[in-house]
Amino acid sequence: MTDERRRRLLLYTFLYLVALVLALIVYDVDTVGVRHEEIGLSTVNVWFRNLFDYSEETGYFETLYYLSKVLMYVSFAPCALWTVLYVKEHIRERSLSGVGVDKNLMSTFWLYLITAFICFIFWLAPVNHSPVLMEGQSEPSVSFPAISVVIYIIAWMSTIFQIKDYLDEKKTLRRIITVASCVIMGVGIIASLLSGVYWLTDVGGGILLGGTLVLLATFFYDF
Repeated sequence: MTDERRRRLLLYTFLYLVALVLALIVYDVDTVGVRHEEIGLSTVNVWFRNLFDYSEETGYFETLYYLSKVLMYVSFAPCALWTVLYVKEHIRERSLSGVGVDKNLMSTFWLYLITAFICFIFWLAPVNHSPVLMEGQSEPSVSFPAISVVIYIIAWMSTIFQIKDYLDEKKTLRRIITVASCVIMGVGIIASLLSGVYWLTDVGGGILLGGTLVLLATFFYDF
């Protein structure tokens, strides 16, 4: 993909994300949450949720929820790996400025930091809340964007980028890891979508945010 096409795709993805956030704040807002919270785009969110027969006791599919949770924890592993390798590069080069440090590892590390910061901002200024109460909660958690979806995309796309360096000559192994990364990412997103702990627009927001950040990061990688 050319730089121009990536710029255009990044722009469109970002604009769709902004449009979704604005729509959730101002359009079709109704008190339909588990504690009568105001939910934007309530008609489409309620319509999608009503397609499924969730557990009467919990309000969601426990199996899919726990699957999405396990996959989210698994997704922290590559994030930890690339972060440790980045720190080791700094120690080896004895450089706090980043001089001599692998550019791709640095780009991945900053991708993680920016992702964490933006997710924290959404937590401070919630857009939507979960349609269910999780065990031990008295209030529904902030659900936009779906954090698990963002983590799947960031963790496994950064892994796909990184292995191009580390497994440059091992093409078969690289293909296997790439396919495995895509499978985990896809299964995780679908499990999060169908589990019932998020609204439809929460998952859509997670995909758009993750996609925006990954596309932005590609301009700082050496491919």
